[in-house]
Amino acid sequence: MESSQALDPRDVRPGGGRFARDKLVLALIAGPAVGLMWAWLAEMSQFYVAESLLLSALVGVFIGLTLVGLVRFARIGHRPTILATVVLAAVAAAVVPCVFPADSDSANWPSRLLDVIVILAMAAAVTIPAMRVPFCNRCETWYRTVRNGKIDVPSARRLAEICDIEPVGDLRSPRYRLSRCQGGCGPTRCELSWEESKVGVYLARVWLDDRQREQVEAVLDELATENAAENNDE
Repeated sequence: MESSQALDPRDVRPGGGRFARDKLVLALIAGPAVGLMWAWLAEMSQFYVAESLLLSALVGVFIGLTLVGLVRFARIGHRPTILATVVLAAVAAAVVPCVFPADSDSANWPSRLLDVIVILAMAAAVTIPAMRVPFCNRCETWYRTVRNGKIDVPSARRLAEICDIEPVGDLRSPRYRLSRCQGGCGPTRCELSWEESKVGVYLARVWLDDRQREQVEAVLDELATENAAENNDE
């Protein structure tokens, strides 16, 4: 029997998932492994790309992308765990090759320290924005976009009223985005953005309860029906 308990939007916060020991162990193993993998590929690519900070930056980007995919697949939502994984991957990619240097010149620790900084900076630049996505601790999944797009001004004002967003002025080019966890057990997040002549781009993020979610979806469904009818008339 399904529970009829109302969802409280405060149950899910953008702060991230809870700490889990097994996922920490997985992250601590996967971080250095990812770093070593991309360090090895970087060594192989030196036949085609000159060794430079550009190569370190590329390694950092690929490490970041790999770790983002890993935490999504493994459902790791604890922010400190993810950051620790990024640091370990960057250190492994830049420092471990110094343990078995091919020659004395390769064991240049100031240079390797610079590599760590560059790799870590680029990996963090990729992973930190991804960590801003909410994580549901009920089904242990990251939020994903379920509906988004442009809407007309009247519909945007209706959404702003439903979501209890403060009165807006002369808005232009409004857009919306609805996101929820994959299990559908957490509250829905609504993002409404628009341009105002005096303040530039404005973005509002609101957690919706069940009543608000139904009202928002009703407005969007009505708008979609009207657009479909207009397209058929043409």
